Amino acid sequence: MPVSWLLASLALGGALWALPEARGFRPFSFAILSDLHVGEGAEDFGSVGYDDRPAPSLPAHPAIRNARAAVDKVNALAASRGVAFVIVLGDLTDSAERSEFAGAKLILDGLAVPYVPILGNHDIWPATKAGVAPAPEGPRYFAEVFGPRLQGLAAAFPDLVRAGSERGLQNWAFSLRGIGFVLADWNSRGRADGGPDPAADLHDGEGGTFPWLEALLRDGWMTSKTRAFLAQHHPLRMKVPFTSPHFAFSPRERARIKDLLDRLGAASGSAAVLSGHEHRDFAGPAFPDRPGLAQIETAAAKDGPAVTVIAMDSPTSYSLSRH
Repeated sequence: MPVSWLLASLALGGALWALPEARGFRPFSFAILSDLHVGEGAEDFGSVGYDDRPAPSLPAHPAIRNARAAVDKVNALAASRGVAFVIVLGDLTDSAERSEFAGAKLILDGLAVPYVPILGNHDIWPATKAGVAPAPEGPRYFAEVFGPRLQGLAAAFPDLVRAGSERGLQNWAFSLRGIGFVLADWNSRGRADGGPDPAADLHDGEGGTFPWLEALLRDGWMTSKTRAFLAQHHPLRMKVPFTSPHFAFSPRERARIKDLLDRLGAASGSAAVLSGHEHRDFAGPAFPDRPGLAQIETAAAKDGPAVTVIAMDSPTSYSLSRH
């Protein structure tokens, strides 16, 4: 049986129930998957090298079996719980090989509802046992494999917007029934010794992620929304806080995002953060001094078919269940 509980939302300015959006709101649900890590267990996935062709069929690795089981679970929930779409919170691949992205798409294309994938830190810098790419080519592979599907989402989400493509960033925003979804690419383009760089990066330059989010606020994109979800691979609140500067955001970066989320919540009514990266289920405040700003993490699909479902019961409140 799934564990369910209701997370209360903030109501700035009082009677949000009186808004026209509230009176005509139709409830819906969306699902979250995270950390598929397609390719885990293979020294070289697909054909030889990282700039490679997909395998004729996917091997029966545990990560792939669990990801497929998660897709089956979402499809069952789409029928029983009215799941409208799925957000996949990064680490689609284990080592950013072109064939791993193709494998992830093959699995996710089994979903019966639209899905929106984002990048994680494992999706940035391709590597195999034989060698490491000279540059972070993963975002290019991601765009080649998932780009047409993402552009096709405009049929389901007419206000779909993308930013940062000139810098290889994957930043997207869309809304459904007055609920805003902002998908932020904070992934470092560096490479750590021995593997993918787990750190985050604000990309705080022209065409970067942080300026784009500020522009969404400045240009009024959020003002017609009654709630905003910021979906990203990296969490803000860490399981082991002292690792944060090395595993996700630095204290300074977190402070800047906190300020941005305060403004996002003020513009839309309230905000919450959706994340993965730590391979755990967690729901609680994103910051100790912001009890109303929720952070919702979803466990790794590679370790078991973990699915989070968020049911928008009203424009300003939602229920959360784990499956």
